[in-house]
Amino acid sequence: MKKYILLLLSVVLFVAEVRAQSSPYPNFHNTTQLVEFTTSKGVGQNFSFTLAPDETTGRPQFPIVFIEWEGNGNRQMINLNQEETFVVKVPASQIVRITGENGLWTVKAVDQSVTEAKTSTASILRHLHLDKNLLGQSGNGGSDFKTNKSLETLSVSSNYYKTLEVKENKNLKTLNASSNLLENIDLTGLSHLVDLDLSKNLFAGSLVLPQNTYRNIDLRVNKFKISTLPELPNGTLASAYHYNLQERYKLTEDQL
Repeated sequence: MKKYILLLLSVVLFVAEVRAQSSPYPNFHNTTQLVEFTTSKGVGQNFSFTLAPDETTGRPQFPIVFIEWEGNGNRQMINLNQEETFVVKVPASQIVRITGENGLWTVKAVDQSVTEAKTSTASILRHLHLDKNLLGQSGNGGSDFKTNKSLETLSVSSNYYKTLEVKENKNLKTLNASSNLLENIDLTGLSHLVDLDLSKNLFAGSLVLPQNTYRNIDLRVNKFKISTLPELPNGTLASAYHYNLQERYKLTEDQL
């Protein structure tokens, strides 16, 4: 009886510690590198990001991910069953990696001095938020989100993009690319797009909007003239279309 109780206790303790099992990254057959952020933050500084799992009603998938907290190569195993924000130390390589099972739906790294973001292997990713970073700046690597075919939300506001390739992300519903350096963008084939924010860019004309029924179109603070503004798409309420203040503010020296 005593042996049985000890065995049962061991099982309970093992289950309780699954979320905080500190060990070098094990070589599971279904584990892959999901996300990689390169940052200009200094070694040892805090780097914050948020992850959320597939929460499909009726069949949620709660993946195991591995987080390197201290930048020393040792990783913790986390059973990701809800949206969580993690704060880790920037390693010597200045590359923060998230590995694990392919079950991420949401990834956020906002205002973290990210110079390059790789998410292509997170193949079921739905929502990506990379606002207030250094993406698109000369010499930086940008992001490979165009290969995330399931992406529904892309938010890259307040970066330095001069071009943005999104036409392969055909499931996009929300695109926020406000406060970049865009002069044009190809939105061909984005038939699900209903929320579009391209405000505070350098658009002057030749912008073609998919003929969708939008909740929001924001083209404020660009360089359009009345004659070059895109026409209101069929079925979209005029109140959803914002286009006033059409003279882009003067670029600061670091934006040129």
